[in-house]
Amino acid sequence: GEPTALWLGKRVFVEGKTGTGCVRFVGKTVFANGTWLGVEMDKAVGKHNGVVDGVRYFSCQHEHGLMLPQSAGAVTIASKTAVADMEASDLVAYMEAVKYQEPEEPPPSEWHSSRAPFPQTERANRQVVAAAVAKDGLNLCFAASRLKGDKELVLVAMRNGGQLCDASIELRADREVVVEAVRHGDRSSGGQLQFACGDLCADKAVVLDAVRHSSTAAGSALWHACASLREDKEVVVAAVQANGMGLAYASAELKRNKEIALHAVRQTGEALECVHESLKHDKDVVLTAIEKCRALTSGGGLHAHFFVAWRHAKPLWGDKEVALAGVSQCHHVFDNIPDELQHDEQILSAFETRKNFVEEK
Repeated sequence: GEPTALWLGKRVFVEGKTGTGCVRFVGKTVFANGTWLGVEMDKAVGKHNGVVDGVRYFSCQHEHGLMLPQSAGAVTIASKTAVADMEASDLVAYMEAVKYQEPEEPPPSEWHSSRAPFPQTERANRQVVAAAVAKDGLNLCFAASRLKGDKELVLVAMRNGGQLCDASIELRADREVVVEAVRHGDRSSGGQLQFACGDLCADKAVVLDAVRHSSTAAGSALWHACASLREDKEVVVAAVQANGMGLAYASAELKRNKEIALHAVRQTGEALECVHESLKHDKDVVLTAIEKCRALTSGGGLHAHFFVAWRHAKPLWGDKEVALAGVSQCHHVFDNIPDELQHDEQILSAFETRKNFVEEK
Protein backbone atom coordinates (compact mmCIF):
# COMPACT_ATOMS: atom_id res chain seq x y z
CA GLY A 1 0.00 0.00 0.00
CA GLU A 2 1.00 3.64 -0.32
CA PRO A 3 3.04 5.09 2.56
CA THR A 4 0.92 6.50 5.37
CA ALA A 5 1.53 7.52 8.99
CA LEU A 6 1.22 3.81 9.79
CA TRP A 7 4.69 3.41 8.25
CA LEU A 8 6.34 5.48 11.01
CA GLY A 9 8.98 3.43 12.78
CA LYS A 10 8.99 0.66 10.17
CA ARG A 11 12.13 -0.78 8.61
CA VAL A 12 12.38 -0.05 4.89
CA PHE A 13 14.54 -0.77 1.86
CA VAL A 14 15.39 2.28 -0.28
CA GLU A 15 16.03 1.67 -3.96
CA GLY A 16 18.86 3.65 -5.51
CA LYS A 17 20.63 3.85 -2.16
CA THR A 18 20.78 0.04 -1.88
CA GLY A 19 20.32 0.18 1.83
CA THR A 20 17.92 -0.08 4.72
CA GLY A 21 16.62 2.46 7.17
CA CYS A 22 13.72 3.45 9.39
CA VAL A 23 10.80 5.73 8.50
CA ARG A 24 10.89 8.78 10.78
CA PHE A 25 8.51 11.11 8.96
CA VAL A 26 5.46 10.85 6.68
CA GLY A 27 3.59 13.95 5.61
CA LYS A 28 3.58 17.33 3.91
CA THR A 29 6.66 19.54 3.68
CA VAL A 30 7.28 23.22 3.08
CA PHE A 31 9.85 22.65 0.31
CA ALA A 32 7.60 20.79 -2.15
CA ASN A 33 4.06 19.59 -2.74
CA GLY A 34 2.82 16.08 -2.13
CA THR A 35 3.48 13.56 0.62
CA TRP A 36 7.09 12.87 1.55
CA LEU A 37 8.83 10.17 3.56
CA GLY A 38 11.74 10.96 5.85
CA VAL A 39 14.04 7.96 6.25
CA GLU A 40 16.89 7.54 8.71
CA MET A 41 19.35 5.34 6.82
CA ASP A 42 21.47 2.77 8.64
CA LYS A 43 24.59 3.97 6.85
CA ALA A 44 25.85 7.43 5.88
CA VAL A 45 24.27 7.44 2.41
CA GLY A 46 21.86 10.29 3.14
CA LYS A 47 21.98 14.03 2.52
CA HIS A 48 21.19 15.62 5.88
CA ASN A 49 20.30 15.05 9.56
CA GLY A 50 16.55 15.44 9.16
CA VAL A 51 16.67 19.21 8.54
CA VAL A 52 15.78 20.46 5.06
CA ASP A 53 15.92 24.17 4.22
CA GLY A 54 16.00 25.07 7.90
CA VAL A 55 12.99 22.95 8.90
CA ARG A 56 13.46 19.85 11.04
CA TYR A 57 11.24 16.96 10.01
CA PHE A 58 12.99 14.31 12.10
CA SER A 59 16.37 13.79 13.81
CA CYS A 60 19.24 11.51 12.85
CA GLN A 61 23.00 11.53 12.43
CA HIS A 62 24.57 13.75 9.79
CA GLU A 63 24.32 12.26 6.26
CA HIS A 64 21.90 9.57 7.41
CA GLY A 65 18.70 11.42 6.48
CA LEU A 66 16.74 11.20 3.22
CA MET A 67 13.50 12.82 2.11
CA LEU A 68 11.73 10.88 -0.63
CA PRO A 69 8.47 11.68 -2.44
CA GLN A 70 5.77 9.11 -1.80
CA SER A 71 4.96 9.05 -5.51
CA ALA A 72 8.44 7.86 -6.45
CA GLY A 73 7.77 4.37 -5.08
CA ALA A 74 11.42 4.04 -4.06
CA VAL A 75 10.68 2.83 -0.53
CA THR A 76 9.59 -0.72 0.27
CA ILE A 77 8.81 -2.07 3.73
CA ALA A 78 11.44 -4.67 4.51
CA SER A 79 10.49 -8.26 5.22
CA LYS A 80 10.36 -9.32 8.85
CA THR A 81 13.18 -11.81 8.24
CA ALA A 82 16.81 -10.93 8.77
CA VAL A 83 16.72 -8.29 6.04
CA ALA A 84 17.72 -5.55 8.46
CA ASP A 85 20.96 -7.38 9.19
CA MET A 86 21.95 -8.02 5.56
CA GLU A 87 24.71 -6.21 3.78
CA ALA A 88 23.53 -3.75 1.15
CA SER A 89 25.01 -5.85 -1.65
CA ASP A 90 22.83 -8.79 -0.65
CA LEU A 91 19.63 -6.80 -0.22
CA VAL A 92 18.98 -6.15 -3.90
CA ALA A 93 19.18 -9.83 -4.76
CA TYR A 94 17.07 -10.76 -1.76
CA MET A 95 14.28 -8.30 -2.52
CA GLU A 96 14.22 -9.45 -6.15
CA ALA A 97 14.16 -13.12 -5.14
CA VAL A 98 11.34 -12.99 -2.62
CA LYS A 99 9.32 -10.33 -4.48
CA TYR A 100 8.16 -9.15 -1.07
CA GLN A 101 5.01 -7.05 -1.15
CA GLU A 102 3.63 -5.13 1.79
CA PRO A 103 0.07 -6.35 2.48
CA GLU A 104 -2.41 -3.76 1.30
CA GLU A 105 -3.92 -1.61 4.01
CA PRO A 106 -7.68 -1.68 4.41
CA PRO A 107 -9.35 1.15 2.49
CA PRO A 108 -10.01 4.28 4.60
CA SER A 109 -13.71 3.55 4.79
CA GLU A 110 -12.95 0.27 6.61
CA TRP A 111 -10.32 1.32 9.12
CA HIS A 112 -12.13 4.54 9.93
CA SER A 113 -15.35 2.74 10.73
CA SER A 114 -13.58 0.24 12.97
CA ARG A 115 -11.21 2.58 14.80
CA ALA A 116 -12.41 6.15 14.47
CA PRO A 117 -14.80 7.66 17.04
CA PHE A 118 -16.88 9.19 14.26
CA PRO A 119 -17.94 8.33 10.68
CA GLN A 120 -15.55 9.20 7.87
CA THR A 121 -18.07 11.75 6.60
CA GLU A 122 -17.56 13.75 9.82
CA ARG A 123 -13.77 14.08 9.56
CA ALA A 124 -14.06 17.73 8.53
CA ASN A 125 -16.75 18.56 11.09
CA ARG A 126 -14.93 20.73 13.64
CA GLN A 127 -17.51 20.26 16.39
CA VAL A 128 -17.42 16.48 16.06
CA VAL A 129 -13.61 16.32 15.94
CA ALA A 130 -13.29 18.75 18.87
CA ALA A 131 -15.45 16.49 21.04
CA ALA A 132 -13.38 13.46 19.99
CA VAL A 133 -9.97 14.98 20.78
CA ALA A 134 -11.26 16.36 24.08
CA LYS A 135 -11.97 12.76 25.04
CA ASP A 136 -8.74 11.32 23.60
CA GLY A 137 -6.09 13.38 21.84
CA LEU A 138 -5.07 10.40 19.71
CA ASN A 139 -8.30 10.87 17.77
CA LEU A 140 -6.66 13.80 15.98
CA CYS A 141 -5.22 11.32 13.48
CA PHE A 142 -8.72 10.75 12.10
CA ALA A 143 -9.40 14.45 11.46
CA ALA A 144 -9.30 16.07 8.04
CA SER A 145 -6.02 17.79 7.10
CA ARG A 146 -7.58 21.24 7.46
CA LEU A 147 -8.44 20.57 11.12
CA LYS A 148 -4.94 19.29 11.84
CA GLY A 149 -3.84 22.87 11.19
CA ASP A 150 -6.41 24.33 13.61
CA LYS A 151 -4.21 25.47 16.52
CA GLU A 152 -6.99 25.63 19.11
CA LEU A 153 -8.13 22.11 18.21
CA VAL A 154 -4.60 20.72 18.11
CA LEU A 155 -3.76 22.21 21.51
CA VAL A 156 -6.74 20.40 23.01
CA ALA A 157 -5.56 17.19 21.38
CA MET A 158 -1.99 17.59 22.67
CA ARG A 159 -3.25 18.24 26.22
CA ASN A 160 -5.16 14.99 26.02
CA GLY A 161 -2.28 12.77 24.94
CA GLY A 162 -2.32 13.46 21.20
CA GLN A 163 0.63 12.74 18.95
CA LEU A 164 2.55 15.69 17.51
CA CYS A 165 3.04 13.82 14.23
CA ASP A 166 -0.71 14.23 13.58
CA ALA A 167 -0.52 18.03 13.63
CA SER A 168 0.24 20.06 10.52
CA ILE A 169 3.84 20.96 9.64
CA GLU A 170 3.15 24.59 10.56
CA LEU A 171 1.89 23.67 14.04
CA ARG A 172 4.78 21.28 14.63
CA ALA A 173 6.94 24.40 14.39
CA ASP A 174 4.72 26.24 16.91
CA ARG A 175 6.41 26.39 20.32
CA GLU A 176 3.17 26.36 22.32
CA VAL A 177 1.90 23.27 20.51
CA VAL A 178 5.19 21.41 20.90
CA VAL A 179 5.44 22.23 24.61
CA GLU A 180 1.93 20.87 25.21
CA ALA A 181 2.80 17.74 23.22
CA VAL A 182 5.95 16.91 25.20
CA ARG A 183 4.27 17.70 28.52
CA HIS A 184 1.12 15.68 28.02
CA GLY A 185 2.09 12.96 25.56
CA ASP A 186 2.56 9.31 26.44
CA ARG A 187 5.30 9.22 29.11
CA SER A 188 6.73 6.11 27.48
CA SER A 189 7.25 8.05 24.25
CA GLY A 190 9.98 10.64 24.46
CA GLY A 191 9.81 10.63 20.68
CA GLN A 192 7.29 13.48 20.57
CA LEU A 193 10.28 15.77 20.13
CA GLN A 194 11.29 14.06 16.89
CA PHE A 195 8.24 15.58 15.16
CA ALA A 196 9.02 19.14 16.22
CA CYS A 197 10.01 21.37 13.32
CA GLY A 198 12.14 24.46 13.03
CA ASP A 199 14.59 25.22 15.83
CA LEU A 200 12.54 23.71 18.65
CA CYS A 201 14.89 20.74 19.07
CA ALA A 202 17.51 23.35 19.92
CA ASP A 203 15.28 25.17 22.40
CA LYS A 204 16.64 24.26 25.83
CA ALA A 205 13.38 24.89 27.69
CA VAL A 206 11.43 22.70 25.28
CA VAL A 207 13.98 19.89 25.47
CA LEU A 208 14.03 20.06 29.28
CA ASP A 209 10.25 19.72 29.27
CA ALA A 210 10.55 16.72 26.96
CA VAL A 211 13.10 14.81 29.04
CA ARG A 212 11.36 15.57 32.33
CA HIS A 213 7.98 14.42 31.06
CA SER A 214 9.20 11.24 29.37
CA SER A 215 10.02 9.22 32.46
CA THR A 216 10.26 5.84 30.74
CA ALA A 217 11.91 7.06 27.55
CA ALA A 218 13.76 10.26 28.41
CA GLY A 219 16.68 9.01 26.33
CA SER A 220 14.54 9.14 23.23
CA ALA A 221 13.81 12.81 23.85
CA LEU A 222 17.50 13.52 24.44
CA TRP A 223 18.39 11.72 21.21
CA HIS A 224 16.12 14.04 19.23
CA ALA A 225 17.62 17.15 20.80
CA CYS A 226 20.27 19.07 18.90
CA ALA A 227 23.90 18.10 19.46
CA SER A 228 24.69 21.19 21.56
CA LEU A 229 21.99 20.25 24.10
CA ARG A 230 23.33 16.72 24.38
CA GLU A 231 26.47 18.46 25.61
CA ASP A 232 24.52 20.56 28.13
CA LYS A 233 24.99 19.25 31.66
CA GLU A 234 21.63 20.50 32.96
CA VAL A 235 19.74 18.82 30.12
CA VAL A 236 21.62 15.53 30.44
CA VAL A 237 21.23 15.41 34.22
CA ALA A 238 17.48 15.95 33.84
CA ALA A 239 17.34 13.16 31.26
CA VAL A 240 19.24 10.58 33.33
CA GLN A 241 17.32 11.42 36.47
CA ALA A 242 14.15 10.56 34.57
CA ASN A 243 15.71 7.48 32.97
CA GLY A 244 19.34 6.53 33.49
CA MET A 245 19.56 4.94 30.04
CA GLY A 246 19.29 8.42 28.57
CA LEU A 247 23.04 8.64 29.22
CA ALA A 248 23.51 6.68 25.98
CA TYR A 249 22.62 9.84 24.03
CA ALA A 250 24.78 12.26 25.99
CA SER A 251 27.98 13.65 24.52
CA ALA A 252 31.17 11.63 24.96
CA GLU A 253 32.49 14.23 27.39
CA LEU A 254 29.47 14.00 29.69
CA LYS A 255 29.60 10.20 29.67
CA ARG A 256 32.96 10.65 31.42
CA ASN A 257 31.42 12.84 34.11
CA LYS A 258 31.24 10.88 37.38
CA GLU A 259 28.48 13.03 38.86
CA ILE A 260 26.24 12.39 35.83
CA ALA A 261 27.14 8.69 35.81
CA LEU A 262 26.08 8.39 39.45
CA HIS A 263 22.76 10.10 38.67
CA ALA A 264 22.22 7.58 35.88
CA VAL A 265 23.03 4.40 37.83
CA ARG A 266 21.03 5.59 40.83
CA GLN A 267 18.02 5.70 38.51
CA THR A 268 18.70 2.28 36.94
CA GLY A 269 21.63 -0.03 37.49
CA GLU A 270 21.76 -1.11 33.87
CA ALA A 271 22.86 2.42 32.94
CA LEU A 272 26.36 1.23 33.83
CA GLU A 273 26.61 0.05 30.23
CA CYS A 274 26.27 3.66 29.05
CA VAL A 275 29.03 5.25 31.13
CA HIS A 276 32.51 5.80 29.75
CA GLU A 277 34.86 2.81 30.08
CA SER A 278 37.01 4.71 32.57
CA LEU A 279 34.08 4.93 35.00
CA LYS A 280 33.54 1.18 34.88
CA HIS A 281 36.77 1.08 36.92
CA ASP A 282 35.29 3.48 39.49
CA LYS A 283 34.14 1.59 42.56
CA ASP A 284 31.59 4.22 43.62
CA VAL A 285 29.83 4.06 40.26
CA VAL A 286 29.92 0.27 40.00
CA LEU A 287 28.72 -0.38 43.54
CA THR A 288 25.94 2.18 43.17
CA ALA A 289 24.76 0.39 40.02
CA ILE A 290 24.80 -3.05 41.64
CA GLU A 291 23.06 -1.84 44.80
CA LYS A 292 20.38 -0.13 42.70
CA CYS A 293 19.59 -3.50 41.18
CA ARG A 294 19.16 -4.93 44.69
CA ALA A 295 16.80 -2.10 45.58
CA LEU A 296 14.60 -2.92 42.57
CA THR A 297 13.85 -6.40 43.89
CA SER A 298 11.47 -7.47 46.61
CA GLY A 299 11.61 -10.55 48.78
CA GLY A 300 15.26 -11.15 47.92
CA GLY A 301 14.61 -11.81 44.25
CA LEU A 302 16.92 -10.96 41.37
CA HIS A 303 16.27 -8.15 38.90
CA ALA A 304 17.22 -8.58 35.23
CA HIS A 305 19.08 -5.27 35.32
CA PHE A 306 21.63 -6.90 37.61
CA PHE A 307 23.11 -9.02 34.82
CA VAL A 308 23.60 -5.94 32.63
CA ALA A 309 25.28 -4.06 35.46
CA TRP A 310 27.41 -7.04 36.48
CA ARG A 311 28.64 -7.65 32.92
CA HIS A 312 29.82 -4.06 32.64
CA ALA A 313 31.39 -4.18 36.09
CA LYS A 314 33.93 -6.73 34.81
CA PRO A 315 36.96 -4.44 35.34
CA LEU A 316 36.25 -4.62 39.10
CA TRP A 317 35.33 -8.31 39.45
CA GLY A 318 38.62 -8.67 41.28
CA ASP A 319 37.68 -6.11 43.92
CA LYS A 320 36.45 -7.77 47.10
CA GLU A 321 33.73 -5.22 47.83
CA VAL A 322 32.34 -5.45 44.30
CA ALA A 323 32.60 -9.24 44.26
CA LEU A 324 30.78 -9.46 47.59
CA ALA A 325 27.99 -7.20 46.34
CA GLY A 326 27.62 -9.35 43.22
CA VAL A 327 27.66 -12.75 44.93
CA SER A 328 25.18 -11.49 47.53
CA GLN A 329 22.68 -10.93 44.73
CA CYS A 330 23.45 -13.90 42.48
CA HIS A 331 25.51 -16.92 43.51
CA HIS A 332 26.09 -17.80 39.84
CA VAL A 333 28.55 -14.92 39.45
CA PHE A 334 30.83 -16.63 41.98
CA ASP A 335 32.59 -18.28 39.02
CA ASN A 336 33.38 -14.84 37.56
CA ILE A 337 35.53 -13.69 40.46
CA PRO A 338 39.25 -14.52 40.80
CA ASP A 339 40.36 -17.71 42.58
CA GLU A 340 41.82 -15.87 45.53
CA LEU A 341 38.47 -14.22 46.27
CA GLN A 342 36.64 -17.53 45.94
CA HIS A 343 38.48 -18.60 49.08
CA ASP A 344 37.61 -15.47 51.03
CA GLU A 345 35.49 -16.40 54.07
CA GLN A 346 33.12 -13.45 53.77
CA ILE A 347 32.49 -14.09 50.08
CA LEU A 348 32.11 -17.84 50.64
CA SER A 349 29.54 -17.14 53.34
CA ALA A 350 27.60 -14.81 51.04
CA PHE A 351 27.74 -17.42 48.27
CA GLU A 352 26.35 -20.17 50.50
CA THR A 353 23.65 -17.90 51.91
CA ARG A 354 22.47 -16.84 48.47
CA LYS A 355 22.63 -20.35 47.06
CA ASN A 356 20.60 -21.80 49.93
CA PHE A 357 18.03 -19.01 49.61
CA VAL A 358 17.52 -19.78 45.91
CA GLU A 359 17.29 -23.53 46.49
CA GLU A 360 14.70 -23.03 49.25
CA LYS A 361 12.62 -20.93 46.89
